[in-house]
Amino acid sequence: MTADMTAQFVADIRSIAGGDVPADVRNAAKSCILDWVGTALAGAHEPLVEMLLAEILTAPSAPCSVVGRLERTSPQSAALINGAAGDALDFSDCNRTMNGHATATVFPCVLALAERTGAPGEAVLRAFLAGVEAACRVGLMLGTGVLETAFHPTAIAGPLGAAAAGAILLRLDGAQFATALGIAATQAAGLADAVGTMCKPLHAGTAAAAGTFAASLAARGFTAPPNALDPGAGFLASHTTRVAADALDASRGAFLLLQTLMKEHAACALTHGSIENMLALKRSAAFAVADVGAIRLEIAASSARICDIVAPRTALEMRFSVRTVAAMALLGFDTGDLTNYNAGIARADAVVALSDRISIDARADLDVAISRATLELRDGRTLTAAWDERNAGGDPERQRTRARAKFSALSAPLLPVADAAGLADRIFALETLQRFDVRP
Repeated sequence: MTADMTAQFVADIRSIAGGDVPADVRNAAKSCILDWVGTALAGAHEPLVEMLLAEILTAPSAPCSVVGRLERTSPQSAALINGAAGDALDFSDCNRTMNGHATATVFPCVLALAERTGAPGEAVLRAFLAGVEAACRVGLMLGTGVLETAFHPTAIAGPLGAAAAGAILLRLDGAQFATALGIAATQAAGLADAVGTMCKPLHAGTAAAAGTFAASLAARGFTAPPNALDPGAGFLASHTTRVAADALDASRGAFLLLQTLMKEHAACALTHGSIENMLALKRSAAFAVADVGAIRLEIAASSARICDIVAPRTALEMRFSVRTVAAMALLGFDTGDLTNYNAGIARADAVVALSDRISIDARADLDVAISRATLELRDGRTLTAAWDERNAGGDPERQRTRARAKFSALSAPLLPVADAAGLADRIFALETLQRFDVRP
């Protein structure tokens, strides 16, 4: 790790933003945007969004829209609300390189500043890509050591990714860009034990708002330490137990956005491996749920700290209860159906009874991407399954198809089919747009 890490970081992100963007990266970026718009639409009327709006000044003449609603507000407030709405259902994409949600923190900032400035679609796409690449590189520098702290990675890396996106969209020079990172770094905060509460999706909102604020203030000449990512500065040292010294150099030339995983289950990504293992076990052998004696789920110790709410009472808590969602999957509930997350199902006799037969083996030696399951049947059979999320990605065209299908399902209760299809078409033609608008 060199003393001028921040300057190197800024140069790398500016190079990505101004360089050639391959077709597969463009397609993947637009799939991420469409996926986020769908999740934000679906979350736009969640109670936490209503509460945020009750605290924020809105005005018909304000420059920025609130996704899925009629209210308009300032860029920073729009980024806050839209960021929270996009993660309210824990259905937005994730990227393991940052151990969190890149799109959910970066795109609300890009959207708000693009509306304020009237930026064309190509600029929106490049700013979004730059922000995701920045957030992921910060995540790599934080390394797995961040998972051993009390911090939530989305809330820590997200503000810097959003600030980087804002710096590109506002055309900040190198010194202003570094300042924006410094302003974002001093705002980066969010605790991992917020899972299962409204504060967890609030983290995506505060990250997006912090980045929006940081880039805007830097453009005005606001001052901040210009070396936020240097080894002697406080950001990396305060948010991880081990700084990954060579991560920036190792990532140079790569598009980390391609490692984004689009969620098929409306729950914490750390539960998805266990859900997939339950589905695999159902396919592998014939058995009735009543025949299940015990289930052991092996997950990383850092995951167990986040997603093992033993007796969830609300939809928010269900999404962070690996026992509950594993039981739901084995019982035949569609874990991608938002209507299946409610207090009635959380405390349903069948779900609780099966959850009580599930134990968690929190493994310090297990990579966070890997999940294993062992199911013991009363007739003496033992079934096993394993899942590695690193093998779960797909090519950009498959991702595009899945993104459209998911967007159609999420937008169906809110938009006419033709309006939803038109919005999806505009997103996939983003480069051709003079201005981008999420309204149908």
